[in-house]
Amino acid sequence: MAGFWGSHIGVVDLTLRREGGRWSRVDGTGAVRGIRRRENNQWVAAVEPDPALIAAVQAEHDGTLAYVRRPVAQ
Repeated sequence: MAGFWGSHIGVVDLTLRREGGRWSRVDGTGAVRGIRRRENNQWVAAVEPDPALIAAVQAEHDGTLAYVRRPVAQ
């Protein structure tokens, strides 16, 4: 879960094995990591953004914003 304002990121680490054409989980862990912190009563990034990740999702992000900014009713 992203938390509010993207304050946290969920990390899932799985070890998988393929047997007989099917995948099965051998091991795995999950964690939530904070990526924002409070500073002078404001939320600030605790990590630097990855430019490659931003570029990879920019079109979807822009499309989502365009969709949610449309009028719902009149």
